[in-house]
Amino acid sequence: MKRTVIALLLVLVLAGGVVALAAAGGADDPLISLSYLLDTFRTSILDRVRPRVESALEPALQNGGDRLEVLEGARLPEASEAAARFSPVSLQKGERLRLESLAAFVPTAGSARLNLAAGELIDLSTGSLVSNGSLLQARHRYLAAENAEALLKAEGGPLRGMVEGGYSLLEAEYLGIEDVFPDLNGHWGASYVEKLYLRGVVKGVAEGVFEPNGTVTRAMLVTILGRVEGVEPAAFTSSAFADVSAGAWYGPYVAWAQGCGVVRGYEDGSFRPNDPITREQMALIFQRYAAYKGLNLAETAFEPFADADAVSSWARDAVDFVGRTGLMNGKGGNAFDPKGTATRAEICAVTARFLEKTEA
Repeated sequence: MKRTVIALLLVLVLAGGVVALAAAGGADDPLISLSYLLDTFRTSILDRVRPRVESALEPALQNGGDRLEVLEGARLPEASEAAARFSPVSLQKGERLRLESLAAFVPTAGSARLNLAAGELIDLSTGSLVSNGSLLQARHRYLAAENAEALLKAEGGPLRGMVEGGYSLLEAEYLGIEDVFPDLNGHWGASYVEKLYLRGVVKGVAEGVFEPNGTVTRAMLVTILGRVEGVEPAAFTSSAFADVSAGAWYGPYVAWAQGCGVVRGYEDGSFRPNDPITREQMALIFQRYAAYKGLNLAETAFEPFADADAVSSWARDAVDFVGRTGLMNGKGGNAFDPKGTATRAEICAVTARFLEKTEA
């Protein structure tokens, strides 16, 4: 088409040049008749070129019309139309939307990544195919081609949109704790964390971060045990500790733990929820929790800890209990390190061992 248009322009330029040549001869003695050039010659040239130009332009015009039809069909539905034809969907991170053959989807918020099981997914807003693994664009209209099966996985925040046609919502695909929390890759406590994570007992400190070596507070440990117990927060409104607010996220769990004797607080009547919990404090809390449950945990061969003399008098029986039952192990040189703070991985390990012993 470009060649034809260029040829037409050259013809017109040449024609203009010939007109100029005719004028150069003067009005009385023209080299070529000006009237011939303007009427007969120019008309003849245009008649011969016009069909070729129109023929070349026709596919481009047709493509433009087709593109306009695609864009018109890709418009977002009006409110009344959406209510009649489209179903609203909302997915949390990791959950998947399965589009059946010839189903359409318009994401309105969040992001989704495509996993094609079969067939093709078409972006009607651009008239192009979507590559497998691509992120979908908000407010574009996507169509699963005939015999296609497209899985759209929500990434980041919640995914919201509208679906027309057959679809189903699938739960998040769980691959492993190290995929959820990459900072657990190769960590000794990963398996313990996974057991509690799958039960909803522990969570990360941020998106994709568990922080296994992070410090655990007294409020955190009590909350973990409360979740293990299945405590309903609404059933416990407040505790007797002056430094524990009923509106705090840990408030109901501290109230539960105090009510059943798992924790008793300090002599001054405080609980000190944000203090890091020590290993000997943790031993005492687990001993009390086992007593509250009326459980007799099986004992294992146990060698007294090398630093047993460093254990506080109020915690000696508890440290002996966690050692005999295998709930807690010593560190290097079989030292218990009673005043040392417990890590998030250690808390998960002790809790998971407790569940293994009591649920077998």
